[in-house]
Amino acid sequence: MPLQGQWERQHTPIRELPSRVRKTLAVIAAMLVIGTVVTLYFMLSNSDASSAGCVDVTVPSTMGAGSIHACGQAAENLCRGQLGRSESDPYARAAHLACRRAGYPAPASG
Repeated sequence: MPLQGQWERQHTPIRELPSRVRKTLAVIAAMLVIGTVVTLYFMLSNSDASSAGCVDVTVPSTMGAGSIHACGQAAENLCRGQLGRSESDPYARAAHLACRRAGYPAPASG
């Protein structure tokens, strides 16, 4: 059973709402816009360019998974050591993918 005045309340244009309700809606809309702008700023400003040359490898371990993060010379040493290993090893397979993504070439086979 519809309540008295329900149809009118549901179909009242925003411009005809009381001033207090319009101000509340404006504050909520402004907060949503500010939140969206801040989120986009942080997403776009913290790009992967800051981690160039870094390698992030997630490897299987006895406790589930382990995470290895190496940059610069440490990343180069990690990749040099792992790219020569067989891809049948789960650690080497994960390192191969991460090293290639970071731009380290596969060693020359000879």
